[in-house]
Amino acid sequence: MASTGISCFAYPRLVAALGLPPRLPRVYDTFQMLALPDADVLDALDCDCVSLGIDGITNAYPQPERWRPYDFAGRLPALVENPERFTLQPDGTIHQDGAGTMVPGAFVFDWPHGGEPIDLDAEPSRRDLTALRSELAEAGTRTRT
Repeated sequence: MASTGISCFAYPRLVAALGLPPRLPRVYDTFQMLALPDADVLDALDCDCVSLGIDGITNAYPQPERWRPYDFAGRLPALVENPERFTLQPDGTIHQDGAGTMVPGAFVFDWPHGGEPIDLDAEPSRRDLTALRSELAEAGTRTRT
């Protein structure tokens, strides 16, 4: 699964511990900062599977044309698909796509709440669960026909 992996910050140490040649980690999930394990790492760990992502990213072969260098504010030299997605601030904070933020010392990007603003001073809204159940049932019926 694409969300299962190893932190790109830990990956170079794993490669070294396995006695393999150093290399830049390929950060395939830049939100969670996950490295795509290389084939020789998988072999050394006796893994018998590879990743085949819906987006075409795989670790079955190198795909050098997909990867470009980015150094994450000097904290981690790595390879990413789109370094232009990142903006470095003077204090070392990195913004991704104008919304995600990785402050110095963090290992992942922090994102705003998932779409519904939360006002901590207000009474939380209460959803009509009976109406929601009906909406979901109706939507499920439409998708099956």
